[in-house]
Amino acid sequence: MFAKICRVSRTSLLVLVALVALYAVFLIAGNFHNSLSIRTSWKDRLDSFVDVPQKDGKEESGWNGVDNGKSRLREIEVLLRELNEKFNLKSQSSDNKNNTDDARTKSRVDKEGSDKDEPATDLILPLDFSKVPTKTPGNLTVLLERPDILPAQPHGVPMDKMSYMVDLNYKASNCPKTLGTIARYSSWFKERFKPGLKMYLDEKDIYNFDNYFKISHYGMPFGYAAVDRNILGLIMNNANFSNAPITELSDKCVRCAVVGCGGILNGSNAGQEIDSHDFVFRVNRAVTTGRFAQDVGRKTSFYEFFPESQHVSTVQDPNAAYLFTPFKKIDLYYAESMLRRDVSSRDFNVEGEMKNFFRPPILDPSRVKITHPDFFRYVFTHFMDLKGYRPTTGALVVFTAIYMCDEVTIYGFGYDPRFTVHYYDNQFIKVSDEPTGAHDIDNEKKLWDKLHTEGVIKLFKRDF
Repeated sequence: MFAKICRVSRTSLLVLVALVALYAVFLIAGNFHNSLSIRTSWKDRLDSFVDVPQKDGKEESGWNGVDNGKSRLREIEVLLRELNEKFNLKSQSSDNKNNTDDARTKSRVDKEGSDKDEPATDLILPLDFSKVPTKTPGNLTVLLERPDILPAQPHGVPMDKMSYMVDLNYKASNCPKTLGTIARYSSWFKERFKPGLKMYLDEKDIYNFDNYFKISHYGMPFGYAAVDRNILGLIMNNANFSNAPITELSDKCVRCAVVGCGGILNGSNAGQEIDSHDFVFRVNRAVTTGRFAQDVGRKTSFYEFFPESQHVSTVQDPNAAYLFTPFKKIDLYYAESMLRRDVSSRDFNVEGEMKNFFRPPILDPSRVKITHPDFFRYVFTHFMDLKGYRPTTGALVVFTAIYMCDEVTIYGFGYDPRFTVHYYDNQFIKVSDEPTGAHDIDNEKKLWDKLHTEGVIKLFKRDF
């Protein structure tokens, strides 16, 4: 009797094992079907990482059924990814909840104010890429073509007497208080103010000979005399150089901050105030990370530089535009190399002569604008009073902001012996009032004070 019961139990056990095995087969088949669909969806991505040998235009192995080591590796990678997704499903659900909570927290912070005093401002992109003109590849010959009848060239016109080019797309601001209104009650500014000046170089300056002769009348940086027109054509015809226009903000009064490197900013706690502006301009070594952010902010809308002054690597804002200011002939070859993304060499062929220079920075060429030589000349003749050798990048960036914005506050400009030379160092240096090279420090300091007194800008000051 006992033996009979054991035989029945053994039989039942075998049946149970068979059923479990059959169920497992169905599960595996179902998972295999799912993995096939997943494998298909990941095929293109995996092909970018694993090269599949080609033969007669067809895949020699892999997804077409011929098994080899690479296809097995890809299958294993897919299955591992699938398993990872299954096991992390709960974790992702938790992350999604955390992201939702973070979004709610951010919304609350934007309304109530951040504990870290971070500015809650709307993001305004400095360049309008929706209005980028279409460039025709290989258009260099047309760009540099000379007309049969050339217009008359100007001869012997003093730098402050030649007319300035006008931006045909210029639109006057609708803001109640702007440069035009300042000129109404400041005779000093009225004598100097010229609305609608052309601030950035474009193709018309190269192929329109009326324009080209005008900008080639003076030497750099006030014109392109003795500059090979071909290098200008290569710059303007570069497909990477979109030369996108500055974003128009006609529906509001545009507030801008210009941030220099003066030590007066060290310990100022002006970072939140600076970042609250619509646009923020920076020059030179624009350190905005770590403890410096509290004093100078993090936002960078425009970074102005030339080869010797560039610290592009310090610019942390991904939306920043780059204002390149060429002061000498080799700067144009540097710019052409930078726009081609050729940043490996420091040797430049300047009209047949090899010259060793600074290596161009790594940046997005579509975000570059090139300062027009007429704007150099205007700032130098009308506000620098022809003193010194040329305008500094500091002077150029201030007047760039003045011409682009309705309200301008400048921070970190003007030497003050009570503070370090730069906000990011600990050096106290006695600076002479005498001009040094291209810099007339005393003349610039007087200019900032004058612009502040006339109501053109606000000059950031502190007593301690």
